[in-house]
Amino acid sequence: MKMSARPATYRRSVAVVLAPYLLCCAVFLTVLLVLRDRLPDPVATHFTGGGRADGHTSLGALPYVALGLLVVPGAVLTACAVALNGGRAGGKPGVRPVTALAYGVAGLLAVLLTGLLVVNARAASAEDARLPLGALFAALAVAVAAAGVGALVAGREKPTA
Repeated sequence: MKMSARPATYRRSVAVVLAPYLLCCAVFLTVLLVLRDRLPDPVATHFTGGGRADGHTSLGALPYVALGLLVVPGAVLTACAVALNGGRAGGKPGVRPVTALAYGVAGLLAVLLTGLLVVNARAASAEDARLPLGALFAALAVAVAAAGVGALVAGREKPTA
């Protein structure tokens, strides 16, 4: 009995694009649990260009907000990759860039969200939290590296004919 390649290809597309988001959720929750006792309530969640906190979220709401920031782009980019793949091995052109984008966004969010926890844990209060500009450059560097990994993990695309 012959089986369609669609289910395996579909599952692979979903797994490949969702993997970095699941990893980021696990990392964020682990760091949150480790630092929870040292975090102020509310937590600084938005910073000016100079690095000073100018927006806050309650400690109780923070995990939900952060997980939402990870789940929504993960779901959207997974849907894009599956739609582009069309159930065929190798996929259509566009799957690889979408996968690279998914990995890059996940890397960027992971660094920013875990960095947010670290700077809040180091501060006496949310108003004292500072996010240095270097953290943004580090997040961008991780995003670029993660996008490269995503492009490699996505594999080669079949040429269109």
